[in-house]
Amino acid sequence: MRRAFLIAIAAVVAAGLFGTRVLGQGGTVNPAAQKRAAEEKEREARLQIYQLAARLLDGKPVRVRIYTNPVEQPDAFQQVVVPLKGLTLTCDAIRSAYGSISDKMPILVLGRDQTDSEIAKVLNDFIRGGMYRPGGTIDVWPSLFDDPGYEWWIFRDALGDPIVGASVEIGLYNSQIEARIIVGRGTLDEQGRLKRIKGANFSFTVSHPNYGIGTIQSQRSEVENLPESYVLAMIPLDSPAAAGAIRGTVTDP
Repeated sequence: MRRAFLIAIAAVVAAGLFGTRVLGQGGTVNPAAQKRAAEEKEREARLQIYQLAARLLDGKPVRVRIYTNPVEQPDAFQQVVVPLKGLTLTCDAIRSAYGSISDKMPILVLGRDQTDSEIAKVLNDFIRGGMYRPGGTIDVWPSLFDDPGYEWWIFRDALGDPIVGASVEIGLYNSQIEARIIVGRGTLDEQGRLKRIKGANFSFTVSHPNYGIGTIQSQRSEVENLPESYVLAMIPLDSPAAAGAIRGTVTDP
């Protein structure tokens, strides 16, 4: 019921963004003023939806990952349950749930980890996170307006074909501790697809017995420009194209 209410409010408020017309002298449309008015409406819509969600979800339990040793064990984490305060997780509450936490430990919240139905529906396939610091907070509200919306990552080889059945390791690089955290693993389907995690830049390690191992990173200048399809410099070892491929071993930086 709450989720349906949130969606209904979001739809009504967002719909208003597309009806803004600002007229200049002589009744002509003023594009610059129209853009400013639309941006203001969008800010108001975001704020209204955020405030509504904060009231409805306050105190709900959130499953939180704490990566305790990301440099040496990038895929190892402790998982605790922490209550929301509005739409944020406080580091003080996280410390109460996991007393061994220390400064700059990465904290992640994945929608796919959640067991509370309302939190799972709101986060959906998003990831949110930050670093532990005393007195700090982590906002768990996903960027619903900016996300491009597609549900899958698609991985293709250098010939343009889907890399069917390949294993994919999903990493999230943290420059503050110079570590690549592993946030998920999966297997590509018959279309070369993997269910997407939304909300961050990722690196992917793709491995397949008929290809070898390749890596690629998602790159973006804006959230909405995140690519959906990735092409790796890999070809099937049993394909005719393999005869002309360059082979070798990287031995130094």
